[in-house]
Amino acid sequence: MKLFLKKRGKKGFTLVELVIVIAILAILAAVAIPTVIGVISSANESTDAANARAIEAAVKLYVADQEKKGNEITDFATLTADQYKTALNDSGITSMEIKQGGKEFYFNTTTERCTVEDANTLTGTAVTDFASIKFGAGGSTTSST
Repeated sequence: MKLFLKKRGKKGFTLVELVIVIAILAILAAVAIPTVIGVISSANESTDAANARAIEAAVKLYVADQEKKGNEITDFATLTADQYKTALNDSGITSMEIKQGGKEFYFNTTTERCTVEDANTLTGTAVTDFASIKFGAGGSTTSST
């Protein structure tokens, strides 16, 4: 104990003490960084899923509103890009950022569900059943794929 207390009148830490502290911090960082990355990824997926549900609700609300006005919409597949845009704008949805890189919002006109998908994953399904919803500087744009 006297060895650590006797510093010949100098204040500060020894090189060994500093190396030990740096090693402990490195171990903590090695454990914490993967956990933080996982939490961020999970939060991004949850955000995209919530945004997809908001788009889905907006489109369904638009269809219900149009039917209430007497404009019969027999199928979600008959909606035009302008109608999707109107549906989103009427609900106050003018922009949504995709948190997961390389993915887009797709509205499945058969199941009436909006999901976040990679365009490459849609190749095995009936791609014509999907409407792609993209957001740019001028608001939303929609196209059937």
